[in-house]
Amino acid sequence: ANDEDALKQLINAEGEAVVQQDIDRLQSMWASDGVVTDANRTASNTSDDKTWKNWSAIRDRYVNIVFPSNPAFAEHPNIRVTITGDTANAIADTKIGVTNLKDNDKWTFRKIDGQWRVTSLTFSLAAQ
Repeated sequence: ANDEDALKQLINAEGEAVVQQDIDRLQSMWASDGVVTDANRTASNTSDDKTWKNWSAIRDRYVNIVFPSNPAFAEHPNIRVTITGDTANAIADTKIGVTNLKDNDKWTFRKIDGQWRVTSLTFSLAAQ
């Protein structure tokens, strides 16, 4: 796969791993220094954001917040990727449970040892 396809596959695999509650698969996708940010539906106001920094915090979020909601599907349609050398970013929509929001997710990536890894995910960017 070319880089753009690989990144789209990575985003789609994250959604699959959430549904399967496969924490080991999720860990393999993330850079250890990754960051997850909940933008709280106010993209322009960062003061109300909640962040999880590094894998152990991100792992806790998956296990304690995401998995208990037990989503039947977690999809990120309409992925648009921009690649700059060994880094990349993507904007995507969110479809999880009853949520279906445009331009809700921003992902960043870094190529580490030849493999793309997620370095950040910012979600709830769309006003609801």
